[in-house]
Amino acid sequence: MKLGIIGAGYVGLTTGICLANLNHKIIIYDNNNEKNEKIKNKKMPFYEKGLQPILEKTISSGNLEVTDNVDYMVKNTNGSFVCVGTPTKENNSIDLSQVLDAIKSLAQSIKNNQKKDYVIIIRSTVIPNTTKQKILPILQEIIGKTSFRLCVIPEFLREGQAFED
Repeated sequence: MKLGIIGAGYVGLTTGICLANLNHKIIIYDNNNEKNEKIKNKKMPFYEKGLQPILEKTISSGNLEVTDNVDYMVKNTNGSFVCVGTPTKENNSIDLSQVLDAIKSLAQSIKNNQKKDYVIIIRSTVIPNTTKQKILPILQEIIGKTSFRLCVIPEFLREGQAFED
């Protein structure tokens, strides 16, 4: 399968490396060029037990690729995971700005590239009904109602134990 991942943070990169290790073709999009260069040079930007040698293997095999171009990712994949941050605001509510920005960029690229049946997988930490009430309306407005598939896979990784989990 050819899958994209938006966000090369803990959840996104760990998910990407594990899927690439299962022989899926993975393209990770991140707008942090310093992080992208580290990954391209087979260096983990954070510690996760057991992932460094698998990163090296998946980059060398061509199963894992990193880009700062969302259009390139969308053109070359059949679906994408959205794995961006959801920090807590001062009032203890969830800050969805990174998720909503990622969805807008992804939706515009899907539309521009005329992708049909593109799969969008929300893997960021969001509270129940966020996908239906906040994300779905943005996708429908930009793409239309029938050109994509949307699903949620809750994030459950424990830092330092993600590969083992």
